[in-house]
Amino acid sequence: MSVNSYADDLSSAVHFALETTHAIAVCPFHLGVTIRIGDDAAESHAVARARKLVKSDGTAWQGEVLRKEFVRQLSKAADRYCPHCAMFGDAVATQDNADVNRSHSSGDDYENETQFACEGCGDLVELERAKLRDDIGSVDKDRNAFLNGSLEAMAIIERLSREHRNIEALLVVLERELEIFDRGGRPDYEVIRAIISYFEIYPEVYHHPQEDLVFAKLELRDPAAAAKVGDLALEHQKGAERLRRVAQAVDGVLADREVLRQNVDHIVRDFIDHERHHIMMEDRDFFPAALEALEPQDWNEIASALTNHQDPLFSEAAEETFDALRARILQLEQEAEAERH
Repeated sequence: MSVNSYADDLSSAVHFALETTHAIAVCPFHLGVTIRIGDDAAESHAVARARKLVKSDGTAWQGEVLRKEFVRQLSKAADRYCPHCAMFGDAVATQDNADVNRSHSSGDDYENETQFACEGCGDLVELERAKLRDDIGSVDKDRNAFLNGSLEAMAIIERLSREHRNIEALLVVLERELEIFDRGGRPDYEVIRAIISYFEIYPEVYHHPQEDLVFAKLELRDPAAAAKVGDLALEHQKGAERLRRVAQAVDGVLADREVLRQNVDHIVRDFIDHERHHIMMEDRDFFPAALEALEPQDWNEIASALTNHQDPLFSEAAEETFDALRARILQLEQEAEAERH
């Protein structure tokens, strides 16, 4: 489904805007539950994004129509966590150290707490805390393997979802720089080049291959669910091609070649829109399907094949290449905080 097809339907357009700005999330364990996870700034950002969506006939949605649909969807959303997960205990135990159950099974003493959480679009919402020592000490081998697989599953999906949020932060920066360019100003090309470099390095080399591992298991366990997700490898390839077009367009501008501003705008905006659409699809369809279909042994095998390469922008040991980009992200965060007050 194209980006425009979402824009043509009011409900889908508003949901797209809310989800891609992380104002809401969908519980992967209860797909009918939408969770309100963002603050006022996120919801305001969603409204601004919805206003910019262009329908296939070239028009945009009217403000009052959008306002009523935003009110309708946000009023139906659960506040901060999934009520079903909270009430019936369907949340999956997660923690930073996935090896905790191994230490328990070997009799090691463990006093740290594990968080039970409803995982919506990667944002863990705390429901309650409980110590697992007594429970894990008595489980048999199969139960222990199942728990380990569950921990691995949540750790992997949380990591991929967190990377989606990082990517969205970069798309926001790129969108702001494009707005400056569209007004005839000079955007920060150092920041733009850093964004392009990031996409060339991390998503292409690490993030997408990790998703491909999960998708390969999904194709084996649930071909119908995999078919609904689509050809993930092809989508990643198309994304790389769109990124190359962005890099070529920016290089053309910097080389003072004659380039129409509207062509540059179309190339960059096409990249931004498709990236957001792709992320929304994975958060809504791919990750929940994988959590439901894959077996514990699948997650263990995926975890053993993953690399521990740190994100070159968002890790503590970030590369100097991205200093200007980090400063720009911080500036936008400070501006958003100032708007809230």
